[in-house]
Amino acid sequence: MASGSTKTFSYSTLCEELQLGSHRELEDLVIAACDAGMLAAQLDPASELVRITMCMGRDVRDSAELEQIGATLTQWLLNIESAQAQLHDAAATEAQVLAAQGDDQATGAAEEASVDSRH
Repeated sequence: MASGSTKTFSYSTLCEELQLGSHRELEDLVIAACDAGMLAAQLDPASELVRITMCMGRDVRDSAELEQIGATLTQWLLNIESAQAQLHDAAATEAQVLAAQGDDQATGAAEEASVDSRH
């Protein structure tokens, strides 16, 4: 919404679009949004109108920006999957090393027992 412009909406239109059950719910929502700094508005209960003079902008302005966000998230997902695969490979390698060390230790212990039994 451009600075200095005012948009006026009827209570009934906003209630329908926001799927609110009553004018009271709409008024509570507008007041909460104003308190949070997301909206600057005036309620006119007698005329059942809401005059909005400022609203917080959305993060996404157009489809090109949305596509860029999608591409960034896709790349992030690919990076996560790559890191996950690397961690899996490292864990498998570590498990093989530990298993080999365990086999070596078991073989060494058996050889020691054999030597001890001969003496």
